[in-house]
Amino acid sequence: MEPETPIQETQTEIPGPIPKRGTPEYSDWLFNKIDPMKRSGMSSIKIERQFNAEGTKPASTKKNKFNRGMADSFYKGKLEKMGLRWDKDLKKPVPIE
Repeated sequence: MEPETPIQETQTEIPGPIPKRGTPEYSDWLFNKIDPMKRSGMSSIKIERQFNAEGTKPASTKKNKFNRGMADSFYKGKLEKMGLRWDKDLKKPVPIE
């Protein structure tokens, strides 16, 4: 595993076009955008505020902006599907035991 480089709050751009919202590709894109932010120690509330300021939309097409807890819930759900959970102390995903 490669060493992790902390990112700054403004470094959230992922190269390439943004996939169509509501697709699995958009869900993966959004997860890849949240992951480095979480690993840097940014709180879910800050992530949601930044996304709303940038105009980044939630994966669900029913909402047009992030409400409290949406980013965290989405992120943890994606981790669970991969057999992982978020460890607050280590600030990284770890296998579900």
